[in-house]
Amino acid sequence: LNDGAAALQASWALLALAGLASTLVIVALHARLRATDASWAGWATGVGLIGALLSTVHGVQEIAQNAKLADLWRDGDAATRAALTVSNSLPSTSNPRGLASFGFSGLFMLVAGALILRSADVLPRRLGYLALAGGALLLLLCAGSAFEIDLLVLIPGGLVSLIIGPLWWFWLG
Repeated sequence: LNDGAAALQASWALLALAGLASTLVIVALHARLRATDASWAGWATGVGLIGALLSTVHGVQEIAQNAKLADLWRDGDAATRAALTVSNSLPSTSNPRGLASFGFSGLFMLVAGALILRSADVLPRRLGYLALAGGALLLLLCAGSAFEIDLLVLIPGGLVSLIIGPLWWFWLG
């Protein structure tokens, strides 16, 4: 934390806040799409809420854990630092390899996009196509994260994090 990790801690705080804030949009979207297909809208809402809430838990867990690990690193000997390096490379217990933040969110966006396209002008069709693209990119990102394939992390991650994701959430909001 002493080596400029304030930005890292801020990113975890943003993940936690974004996960919590997205629950409001997910529930509101369910209200708009349940007339199209109540079963699929309910399933997508459940998956979306689980992903959002686990992303929130992941962000809060990282904030708390990083502060504790920083103290151990600062006061630790070589063996302690080696153990911390190994433990820090393990997947998150609340969001292993991005399953919640990428996998569940991707499934939510795919189903929501399909429902938007099937709905009778409840929402713009372009929003549905945007959701399909975002969902596919999130699932690629999840696979890249799970199998540690940098190309599947960088390209889909960049597109969905910087362009498609913000457009989707702002348009829905």
